[in-house]
Amino acid sequence: IVGAPAYDSSHADQGAVAFFKWDGIAWGWLTTLYGLSANAGDRLGACVDIDAPSGFAVASAPGDDDGAFTDCGAVTAFRYIDPNWSTSQRLVAPDRENNAGFGDVAISSGRLVIGAPNKDVGGQADAGEAYLFLQDGWTWSYDQSLYPPTPHANDYFGCSVACEDDVILVGAFFASSYHGEVYPYTLAYGAITAWPALAASGTGVPQLGTDVALSEGTLVAGAQMSSSPDTALCGAAYAFSSRGLVTGVVRDAETGEGLAGKEVSAFYPGAPDEPD
Repeated sequence: IVGAPAYDSSHADQGAVAFFKWDGIAWGWLTTLYGLSANAGDRLGACVDIDAPSGFAVASAPGDDDGAFTDCGAVTAFRYIDPNWSTSQRLVAPDRENNAGFGDVAISSGRLVIGAPNKDVGGQADAGEAYLFLQDGWTWSYDQSLYPPTPHANDYFGCSVACEDDVILVGAFFASSYHGEVYPYTLAYGAITAWPALAASGTGVPQLGTDVALSEGTLVAGAQMSSSPDTALCGAAYAFSSRGLVTGVVRDAETGEGLAGKEVSAFYPGAPDEPD
């Protein structure tokens, strides 16, 4: 699934998502789909994710309006019925508000997490909120909201989210005076457990949580303003396991330069256990 939020179809910046399928040799275009509202400025496809085993994919439209709410955002769920994908359901926040930034998205094993980093919480502007939706057959329903232990203005909690089975991660790249933090949660028997926040090592304001990714029990978090000993503001990616930080700045294997941490993805091919 590939998002195209600036795509003009019936309206400017309406957005669209394209689905491709691997045939064993190459990727081929399958179909292009649009949101159920499909209005100008929706920007469908700003963030996308797919969970092939469940037969669902999701795409956010942060500029989507809902009733009296402007740019409150919406997420469209797409359903796979062999041999193709179709538009299935439109999801909105139960406490939606104008310009909430709803939705960085992550989907896994019947769980859908959506971040809204510009959501006001407890009178704190742009503190941020994340929403958990659960799959019930072919439909999705809101279950509960996630918050940091103490919401602060301009934390942007929910700027990035990741989900793998019962583990949920939420980034807040302006938390802790712009240092940034990543908040882990686990879901068991319908209850959410919050674990201690993860922070970047070193000094400065790395803005950890710019993006997050999770695979095989390993988390990688981007820190777009991190500095290396020899280069200021080069960006970095931090890898964590359940035991904490396992590596610091991720560097290019050939040049040794720090990798910019604006967008990251975690994957350990064929590794059933977490790395040492």
